[in-house]
Amino acid sequence: MSFGLSIESLDQRILLDESHPGMFFKGKYTTNSTNGLKTVTITDCNTMPIVFAKNLGSGIKISTPQITYNGGTSWTIGAFAIIEGNEPQQPYAGSVELYVFDILGSSDTVNSGYGMNVYDGSGQAIFTTNKKLLKISGYHTTQQVFTSGGSSNQVAIQTITSGTIPITCAICCSAIGSSLVPGPGSSFFFTHGVRRYDSSSIKIGTCGYLGSSGPNVAGVENRLSGNQHLMFIDHQLYD
Repeated sequence: MSFGLSIESLDQRILLDESHPGMFFKGKYTTNSTNGLKTVTITDCNTMPIVFAKNLGSGIKISTPQITYNGGTSWTIGAFAIIEGNEPQQPYAGSVELYVFDILGSSDTVNSGYGMNVYDGSGQAIFTTNKKLLKISGYHTTQQVFTSGGSSNQVAIQTITSGTIPITCAICCSAIGSSLVPGPGSSFFFTHGVRRYDSSSIKIGTCGYLGSSGPNVAGVENRLSGNQHLMFIDHQLYD
């Protein structure tokens, strides 16, 4: 950058400048409670938001594989949640709480009479101490997994790359893989989700129904993509 403020980490990674604005808490939203893809529409997001789903407790995996742009500043978020158990596993019947983050926009009020604001060359605020900044507690890059003939309930347990997963966590998990499960007359496709396993690891497995195809396959096939990025926050910071 040729002007303005630039903040870098000890390893010279850019933390903040006009091309790297901060991500701030936009709000907490609650999806509907359908058994399939649970959705909620959010507004006033200037770019595609970063979405974290509140951990639903032991035995329930979750993911947010769908973010649909509706035009303007409107986005629809889709989340899956499923209760672990004998196959076929049962969908979680309740709603899901989502924590949404985005860069600052023209409609965001940042002047409160105290604190610090940083602006870009056009006068748009890119950082403020008057809103809650996204704070990552843990981060994970998935390792690729392919299994055949096993169970879709547990595809993998992986130790996260860095940080920790608090008990009061919310998880940013997009489409990271799928399971193909045999059924009567046709085979069924499911997306993968995750849940907190302990403070440093996650359990990955079947999360939401995607569709069906025939004929039957011989056994369960699980495919977890590698180099997919998951993030974790402590939702108590934003409740």
